[in-house]
Amino acid sequence: AQAYQFCRRCALCRPTANRFRRARMSWGVQKHWLKQGGDSSGGWGGASTRKAEDCVPDGYEVDSEARYTGTVKEYWKWQGYGFITPGAGCPKVPKDKLYVHWGNIQTEDRYPFLLKDMEVEFTLAKQKEGENKYSLRARTVTQTGGASIEIQDLEDAKKKTWVGSQTARYTGVLKFYSPEKQLGFLKLDEGQAVDKEVPSELKVEEAEMNCGGKRPHDHFKDIKVEFGIVKSKNGTCVGYNVSLPGGKPMTREVLENRTSLGVANYQGKVQFWNRDQGWGHIVPDTLGELPKEVQGKLVELKEEASKKRKDEEVQPLLYFRKADAKGFWPKKDAVCTFQLYSDDKGFGACEVSGTD
Repeated sequence: AQAYQFCRRCALCRPTANRFRRARMSWGVQKHWLKQGGDSSGGWGGASTRKAEDCVPDGYEVDSEARYTGTVKEYWKWQGYGFITPGAGCPKVPKDKLYVHWGNIQTEDRYPFLLKDMEVEFTLAKQKEGENKYSLRARTVTQTGGASIEIQDLEDAKKKTWVGSQTARYTGVLKFYSPEKQLGFLKLDEGQAVDKEVPSELKVEEAEMNCGGKRPHDHFKDIKVEFGIVKSKNGTCVGYNVSLPGGKPMTREVLENRTSLGVANYQGKVQFWNRDQGWGHIVPDTLGELPKEVQGKLVELKEEASKKRKDEEVQPLLYFRKADAKGFWPKKDAVCTFQLYSDDKGFGACEVSGTD
């Protein structure tokens, strides 16, 4: 018999094939926030497959804990990647330049980037580029000394023309934002002191969506926000540094009111993993070890599902996404440990790690 599955974010009893079909239809369930950590060419730019002369041999050893320094040779902000020239003490790197992806920049800037000739610190990592081919990449990129890289406000101050000031904040509603079009529109709340030239509705582009250093992958509609206002090159007023009220980044964790259920670790197995969309399900090894409220919810869902699929196997599943599995690449049947959280949609798994 085909096994049916349920979880708090999907229809209760759905065969695997039907789940995939509906995944393309349901934005609220399937389009998750994903920061890939520089291990793919997606996101804000990436590198193509390397040529042989840009790679190191299969047996090349990397000390993933060692920290090295270097200088940013070049970086393309809007493509999201660049190259670092390693300094003294760093192992030999092909062509003396090291690829760096935006996802490996340690920063709270809303649009991570580096500046040419900037001194940085990093670790090394191997990236598979094909059979027996590996390139080297910079990871955990910081300022020298280990401080996170916070340069956006300083660079903005040099280049932007403000309405009011750089620190002025206005309130309003994000009417919508489209990740496909990379833009949205804001509506100013009434009664605020703004220049007469400022219209009641303003355009906002992708680079000004403050998602905590991540690209805005999801659609937004009718969300209360705060923002600054700047003038574009043609003099049009547009939104700047759009965030949730209080300056909170527009991350899914904040929007869904995520709360940790503690630091206790539980064991389970990855029952399903959608690599392309970056989300999956974990089956807990022992349901009775979970907190009572989590047990109760999973049992409730299981009972509802069993009524609809009396002859099918139903498993209690915990939802997780790639951002909750840092340093662990999920795959079906992989044994793992995890912690728990609650949010507006129920319960889920976070801090997911392998057991090897």
